[in-house]
Amino acid sequence: DDLSRDSALAEASLDEVKQYLLESISKAMHKYPEIRLGQLLINAMNFQEPFSELSHIEDNVLAEKIKQCFSTEKS
Repeated sequence: DDLSRDSALAEASLDEVKQYLLESISKAMHKYPEIRLGQLLINAMNFQEPFSELSHIEDNVLAEKIKQCFSTEKS
């Protein structure tokens, strides 16, 4: 039906957007290896207020926090 077709199209489009996002991050990280992911996100968003905690977190610590966030079940 139309609803399932639209849902499938939206999901495919979302996957493409996520892939594009990850490729963009990867290219930027290769071009500027000295920048941490938090710094990259803050710079890309051009926030007016500093987010020092996100800006200074090391990539391996951020990766662990992301992993922990999505690996534990919420009650």
